[in-house]
Amino acid sequence: MKSSATNNGVPFSYAVQEEQNELLIFNYGDFKLAIGGKWSPRIYESANDGRWHHICVSWRSSDGVWQFYKDGSLHIHTRNLQKGHTIRAGGSLVLGQEQDSLGGSFDSSQSFQGSLTNVNVWSYVLPASTIKSMSKSCLSGEGNVYQWSDFIYGVKGKAAVVIPSPCYPLSSRG
Repeated sequence: MKSSATNNGVPFSYAVQEEQNELLIFNYGDFKLAIGGKWSPRIYESANDGRWHHICVSWRSSDGVWQFYKDGSLHIHTRNLQKGHTIRAGGSLVLGQEQDSLGGSFDSSQSFQGSLTNVNVWSYVLPASTIKSMSKSCLSGEGNVYQWSDFIYGVKGKAAVVIPSPCYPLSSRG
């Protein structure tokens, strides 16, 4: 992702009928994670400095362990966030906006302002070595639940698709 905005931009929002924040990555200026409506502590990391950043969030139901990686480096690792919860199927996944109801009730102050590329979702926690490797190439990896190609042709609103992606690997971010 790349942004220099100062609002509470939301890069990723998954909502189900029962819970608008089933899986939410909130505020690129001071990230937080929500799982099943329960919030993580603040992460005290930002990615709104106008440069490309690789952001990866992982969560495991069995023990509630969640991790936040920025540019391949682990910045937080804690336990017990919604331990035993199952992410419910049949929801709405939206990039760039928080859903305050299933598939809607958007608040413009929470709109993502910047660029997103290569968004992927896996059903398992990736090894740290894989995350580090993927952070060095902006177009690596394909999720087994959602992969980038699932999103780029479903664009709505004032978003623009840029092909090929203008992202840069970690070594040449600018």
